[in-house]
Amino acid sequence: MRTALLLVAALAVSDSVTAPAGFLRATAVRVTPGQTLEVTLPEMQPDDVDWMFFRAAGHQENRDTATPNERGAVPFLAPHADTCMIGLDRKPRVQEVSARALESWFRAALGEPPRGFEVADPDAAVRVRRVESSKLLVRIGAEGADDVPSATPQSKSGQMTEIRPLADPTTVPLGSVLPMRIYAPGAPEEAVAQRVIARHPATGRVVSSEVREGGIAQFEVSESGTWLVEAHTVTKPEGRAEVAWSLFTATLTFEAAESMEFGEDDR
Repeated sequence: MRTALLLVAALAVSDSVTAPAGFLRATAVRVTPGQTLEVTLPEMQPDDVDWMFFRAAGHQENRDTATPNERGAVPFLAPHADTCMIGLDRKPRVQEVSARALESWFRAALGEPPRGFEVADPDAAVRVRRVESSKLLVRIGAEGADDVPSATPQSKSGQMTEIRPLADPTTVPLGSVLPMRIYAPGAPEEAVAQRVIARHPATGRVVSSEVREGGIAQFEVSESGTWLVEAHTVTKPEGRAEVAWSLFTATLTFEAAESMEFGEDDR
């Protein structure tokens, strides 16, 4: 796992908590071996990138920067057939926000504020630590090839916070439940709140999942196409004067296959 410097992101009190690192996207959901895979980054400054990596077929490429090409994408060379994993860590930072803005973020990310959060003065300044990581899964293989489950998506990436699928999401049959393990520093023991939200933009479907003992969460992969999953973990550091709360956000993008469905004998 990489270690990053802690940056102060705002000098003045902000009326919004900065948006999370967002979702990595691929310009194609499948590439053939030897082809260039292009990844588009969330809206962010190049200096915000602490670490980016590409992992597939036993190979990993690490980058300390992520400079987009003329098409606005970061290129990687796809090796042998596999499900590849691309990850991005944003530099951790400290932001000073109003209590009102922090409460709004808590309600959007967790459904409600965590225990221990009280608002005596909505305009009061609160210092929070933001830690954000993103992950993308893409299939490498010839068109029409029978995709087989890969161990790559199930491997731990070593990001500062991450969603680790416990099965290959690109090959699970539609209607199956995808288990995941959520990682964040100090979690789950020190977490005061955790929540996973899975979105299917094409249908507008949104599924919320609790994070159980051991950091386990799950949701039903009910539709083919793109899924955007985010996991939020909140801790309240003890004895750390610089921040009142630590907010960890991990995201995962993957494409569920159209042809993978349960048959009557599989249910």
